[in-house]
Amino acid sequence: EQCTEGGASFLERENKVVGADHQAFGGGLTAKWKFPRNLRAVVSMHHTPERLSMELQPFGSIVRAADILACDLKLGFHLTANADELSDELLDGIDLSRDQLPQLSMVVHAGGGSFKSQMRKADKSGAKLALILGESEMESGSVGIKFLREESPQIEIAQADLSGKLAEFLN
Repeated sequence: EQCTEGGASFLERENKVVGADHQAFGGGLTAKWKFPRNLRAVVSMHHTPERLSMELQPFGSIVRAADILACDLKLGFHLTANADELSDELLDGIDLSRDQLPQLSMVVHAGGGSFKSQMRKADKSGAKLALILGESEMESGSVGIKFLREESPQIEIAQADLSGKLAEFLN
């Protein structure tokens, strides 16, 4: 009930009740699990991607947009961004338009397990593409793209080119 009552944001309520928010817990867990520094930063600031470095802002914005969309669709724990709007500014920052939103569907981390297991789950989901963003991709500033519905080799592209390439591949 406290999460849905008017006034304070979910983060404010978390801080009041628990003394920290889920971004702080996520940052702590990703540090404990020795995730790459850049990934830890994105997890720790996904509600405020504008506070990230310029190179990481697109990733923080993608996570932020996905969080808002998941909350709108009541997927998983859907209160973290239930009062937030998917702003035009946020969409512009990840090079998306509102017209493209119905075409998007995302499974993040494909449920865990080995990389092979995650790829099987991605394939079973019916997705056209799997985006691979592991430690080496974060360090090199790239994203792997595996085509799941066609016989094309996996490619690696610059993170800055991701939105344009996705639009090209998905249209």
